[in-house]
Amino acid sequence: MKDKIKPGLCPVDCDGVPICPPPSEIDIIRVTKVFQECMHTQVEIVDVYDNSAAPLPNTADVSEIKCQRSRIVDVDCEKVGGKRVRVSFKLRVRARYRDDNGDAQVVNYLTDTISKTFRVSRADERDLDAFCHIFPECLDCFIAERDPCTQNITKITCCIGVLILIKLEAEVQLMVPCYGFPPQPPECDQIIGECPTEYVPTWPPYPVQTGAFNQDNDNDNDNGNLGCYK
Repeated sequence: MKDKIKPGLCPVDCDGVPICPPPSEIDIIRVTKVFQECMHTQVEIVDVYDNSAAPLPNTADVSEIKCQRSRIVDVDCEKVGGKRVRVSFKLRVRARYRDDNGDAQVVNYLTDTISKTFRVSRADERDLDAFCHIFPECLDCFIAERDPCTQNITKITCCIGVLILIKLEAEVQLMVPCYGFPPQPPECDQIIGECPTEYVPTWPPYPVQTGAFNQDNDNDNDNGNLGCYK
Protein backbone atom coordinates (compact mmCIF):
# COMPACT_ATOMS: atom_id res chain seq x y z
CA MET A 1 0.00 0.00 0.00
CA LYS A 2 2.81 2.40 0.93
CA ASP A 3 4.57 1.86 -2.40
CA LYS A 4 1.44 2.91 -4.30
CA ILE A 5 1.08 6.29 -2.54
CA LYS A 6 2.38 9.15 -4.68
CA PRO A 7 2.23 12.95 -4.40
CA GLY A 8 -0.77 14.60 -6.00
CA LEU A 9 -4.47 15.17 -5.50
CA CYS A 10 -6.45 12.72 -3.39
CA PRO A 11 -9.30 10.85 -5.07
CA VAL A 12 -12.80 12.15 -4.31
CA ASP A 13 -16.02 10.38 -3.41
CA CYS A 14 -19.38 10.82 -5.13
CA ASP A 15 -19.94 14.05 -3.15
CA GLY A 16 -16.62 15.53 -4.26
CA VAL A 17 -14.98 15.10 -0.83
CA PRO A 18 -11.27 14.14 -1.02
CA ILE A 19 -10.48 10.71 0.38
CA CYS A 20 -6.80 10.29 1.20
CA PRO A 21 -5.33 6.99 2.38
CA PRO A 22 -4.65 6.71 6.13
CA PRO A 23 -1.14 7.77 7.20
CA SER A 24 1.36 5.04 7.88
CA GLU A 25 3.28 6.78 10.67
CA ILE A 26 3.61 9.86 12.87
CA ASP A 27 6.85 11.72 12.33
CA ILE A 28 8.66 14.76 13.74
CA ILE A 29 9.61 17.50 11.30
CA ARG A 30 11.42 20.81 11.71
CA VAL A 31 9.60 23.65 9.97
CA THR A 32 9.01 27.37 10.03
CA LYS A 33 5.64 27.95 11.70
CA VAL A 34 3.58 31.09 11.15
CA PHE A 35 2.21 32.29 14.49
CA GLN A 36 0.50 35.41 13.20
CA GLU A 37 0.00 37.10 9.85
CA CYS A 38 -1.83 40.03 8.32
CA MET A 39 -2.12 41.62 4.90
CA HIS A 40 -2.29 45.12 3.51
CA THR A 41 -3.09 46.40 0.03
CA GLN A 42 -2.37 49.80 -1.44
CA VAL A 43 -2.01 51.55 -4.80
CA GLU A 44 1.21 53.46 -5.35
CA ILE A 45 1.05 56.37 -7.82
CA VAL A 46 4.43 56.45 -9.55
CA ASP A 47 5.51 59.22 -11.93
CA VAL A 48 7.90 57.22 -14.09
CA TYR A 49 8.68 60.33 -16.15
CA ASP A 50 8.23 63.94 -15.03
CA ASN A 51 10.29 66.59 -16.79
CA SER A 52 8.55 69.59 -18.30
CA ALA A 53 11.91 70.97 -19.44
CA ALA A 54 12.66 67.91 -21.60
CA PRO A 55 9.51 66.49 -23.24
CA LEU A 56 9.79 63.03 -24.72
CA PRO A 57 10.53 63.48 -28.43
CA ASN A 58 8.11 62.30 -31.13
CA THR A 59 5.22 61.70 -28.72
CA ALA A 60 2.65 64.28 -29.85
CA ASP A 61 0.42 61.57 -31.33
CA VAL A 62 1.05 58.92 -28.68
CA SER A 63 -2.18 58.02 -26.90
CA GLU A 64 -1.39 54.76 -25.10
CA ILE A 65 1.18 53.91 -22.45
CA LYS A 66 1.55 50.33 -21.24
CA CYS A 67 2.86 49.25 -17.86
CA GLN A 68 5.29 46.54 -18.87
CA ARG A 69 6.72 45.44 -15.54
CA SER A 70 6.96 46.26 -11.84
CA ARG A 71 9.41 44.75 -9.36
CA ILE A 72 10.19 45.08 -5.68
CA VAL A 73 13.80 45.75 -4.65
CA ASP A 74 15.66 46.58 -1.44
CA VAL A 75 13.08 45.09 0.92
CA ASP A 76 13.57 45.64 4.64
CA CYS A 77 11.25 44.15 7.26
CA GLU A 78 11.86 44.69 10.96
CA LYS A 79 10.22 44.90 14.34
CA VAL A 80 10.60 48.45 15.62
CA GLY A 81 9.51 48.11 19.24
CA GLY A 82 6.21 47.58 20.91
CA LYS A 83 3.73 45.82 18.65
CA ARG A 84 4.93 47.42 15.41
CA VAL A 85 6.51 46.11 12.20
CA ARG A 86 8.01 48.44 9.61
CA VAL A 87 8.20 47.50 5.93
CA SER A 88 10.46 49.42 3.53
CA PHE A 89 10.99 48.79 -0.18
CA LYS A 90 11.52 50.39 -3.58
CA LEU A 91 9.53 49.90 -6.77
CA ARG A 92 11.20 49.45 -10.13
CA VAL A 93 8.69 50.26 -12.88
CA ARG A 94 8.97 50.00 -16.66
CA ALA A 95 6.51 51.71 -19.02
CA ARG A 96 6.41 51.17 -22.79
CA TYR A 97 4.99 53.07 -25.74
CA ARG A 98 5.44 53.53 -29.49
CA ASP A 99 6.52 56.97 -30.64
CA ASP A 100 5.20 58.83 -33.65
CA ASN A 101 7.67 56.96 -35.88
CA GLY A 102 6.35 53.60 -34.72
CA ASP A 103 9.50 52.77 -32.75
CA ALA A 104 9.15 51.01 -29.38
CA GLN A 105 10.37 53.10 -26.44
CA VAL A 106 10.71 52.22 -22.75
CA VAL A 107 10.90 54.36 -19.62
CA ASN A 108 12.49 52.87 -16.49
CA TYR A 109 12.08 54.37 -13.05
CA LEU A 110 13.19 53.44 -9.54
CA THR A 111 11.18 55.01 -6.72
CA ASP A 112 12.53 56.38 -3.51
CA THR A 113 12.14 54.16 -0.45
CA ILE A 114 8.51 53.51 0.45
CA SER A 115 8.03 52.84 4.16
CA LYS A 116 4.94 51.64 6.05
CA THR A 117 4.49 50.79 9.74
CA PHE A 118 1.85 48.31 10.92
CA ARG A 119 0.54 47.25 14.29
CA VAL A 120 0.82 43.47 14.83
CA SER A 121 -0.31 42.29 18.25
CA ARG A 122 2.41 39.65 18.81
CA ALA A 123 5.30 41.62 17.35
CA ASP A 124 6.67 42.31 20.84
CA GLU A 125 7.36 38.60 21.48
CA ARG A 126 11.12 38.04 21.43
CA ASP A 127 11.09 34.56 19.87
CA LEU A 128 9.04 35.58 16.83
CA ASP A 129 10.77 37.01 13.76
CA ALA A 130 9.07 39.28 11.24
CA PHE A 131 9.06 38.41 7.54
CA CYS A 132 7.46 40.48 4.79
CA HIS A 133 6.39 39.30 1.36
CA ILE A 134 5.52 42.00 -1.18
CA PHE A 135 3.78 41.39 -4.51
CA PRO A 136 3.48 44.29 -7.01
CA GLU A 137 1.09 44.40 -9.98
CA CYS A 138 0.94 46.84 -12.88
CA LEU A 139 -2.57 48.29 -12.97
CA ASP A 140 -2.33 51.15 -15.45
CA CYS A 141 -0.07 53.76 -17.01
CA PHE A 142 -1.30 56.97 -18.61
CA ILE A 143 -0.18 60.30 -20.02
CA ALA A 144 -0.48 62.85 -17.21
CA GLU A 145 0.86 66.01 -18.87
CA ARG A 146 1.94 67.30 -22.28
CA ASP A 147 3.98 70.27 -23.45
CA PRO A 148 1.46 73.02 -24.38
CA CYS A 149 3.42 74.00 -27.50
CA THR A 150 4.62 70.71 -29.03
CA GLN A 151 2.10 68.34 -27.36
CA ASN A 152 4.97 65.99 -26.59
CA ILE A 153 4.68 64.05 -23.33
CA THR A 154 6.20 65.59 -20.23
CA LYS A 155 4.74 63.32 -17.55
CA ILE A 156 3.84 59.62 -17.41
CA THR A 157 2.10 58.22 -14.34
CA CYS A 158 1.68 54.55 -13.45
CA CYS A 159 -0.61 52.94 -10.87
CA ILE A 160 1.01 49.98 -9.11
CA GLY A 161 -1.01 47.71 -6.86
CA VAL A 162 0.99 46.41 -3.90
CA LEU A 163 0.06 43.43 -1.71
CA ILE A 164 2.01 43.20 1.56
CA LEU A 165 1.96 40.04 3.70
CA ILE A 166 3.48 40.28 7.17
CA LYS A 167 4.23 37.06 9.04
CA LEU A 168 5.56 36.43 12.54
CA GLU A 169 7.44 33.13 12.37
CA ALA A 170 9.65 30.80 14.39
CA GLU A 171 11.40 27.50 13.73
CA VAL A 172 9.67 24.64 15.56
CA GLN A 173 9.40 20.87 15.64
CA LEU A 174 5.99 19.35 14.95
CA MET A 175 4.52 15.86 15.06
CA VAL A 176 2.65 15.16 11.83
CA PRO A 177 0.91 12.15 10.32
CA CYS A 178 2.75 11.12 7.17
CA TYR A 179 3.37 8.38 4.60
CA GLY A 180 7.11 8.05 5.00
CA PHE A 181 9.64 9.18 2.42
CA PRO A 182 8.52 10.00 -1.14
CA PRO A 183 9.16 7.62 -4.04
CA GLN A 184 12.30 7.92 -6.14
CA PRO A 185 11.89 10.72 -8.71
CA PRO A 186 12.47 10.26 -12.46
CA GLU A 187 15.81 11.03 -14.07
CA CYS A 188 16.44 14.64 -15.14
CA ASP A 189 17.02 15.45 -18.81
CA GLN A 190 20.61 16.66 -18.99
CA ILE A 191 21.45 19.46 -21.42
CA ILE A 192 24.88 18.87 -22.95
CA GLY A 193 25.98 22.02 -24.74
CA GLU A 194 23.78 24.36 -26.72
CA CYS A 195 23.68 22.22 -29.87
CA PRO A 196 22.12 18.75 -30.17
CA THR A 197 24.52 15.82 -29.88
CA GLU A 198 22.99 13.92 -32.81
CA TYR A 199 21.88 14.85 -36.30
CA VAL A 200 19.43 12.75 -38.29
CA PRO A 201 19.03 14.25 -41.79
CA THR A 202 15.90 13.98 -43.87
CA TRP A 203 16.25 11.40 -46.61
CA PRO A 204 16.51 11.80 -49.52
CA PRO A 205 18.24 15.17 -49.41
CA TYR A 206 16.85 16.22 -52.80
CA PRO A 207 14.05 18.54 -53.92
CA VAL A 208 10.60 16.96 -53.92
CA GLN A 209 9.60 15.67 -57.35
CA THR A 210 6.02 16.62 -58.20
CA GLY A 211 3.92 15.88 -61.31
CA ALA A 212 5.17 14.31 -64.53
CA PHE A 213 8.83 14.56 -65.42
CA ASN A 214 9.39 17.51 -67.82
CA GLN A 215 5.62 17.87 -68.21
CA ASP A 216 5.99 21.42 -69.59
CA ASN A 217 8.44 20.41 -72.34
CA ASP A 218 6.30 18.21 -74.61
CA ASN A 219 7.99 19.43 -77.76
CA ASP A 220 11.43 18.67 -76.42
CA ASN A 221 10.34 15.22 -75.27
CA ASP A 222 9.08 14.42 -78.74
CA ASN A 223 12.52 15.24 -80.08
CA GLY A 224 14.20 13.11 -77.46
CA ASN A 225 15.79 16.07 -75.69
CA LEU A 226 14.41 15.04 -72.25
CA GLY A 227 14.01 18.64 -71.21
CA CYS A 228 17.46 19.77 -72.31
CA TYR A 229 17.90 22.95 -74.29
CA LYS A 230 20.34 23.76 -77.08
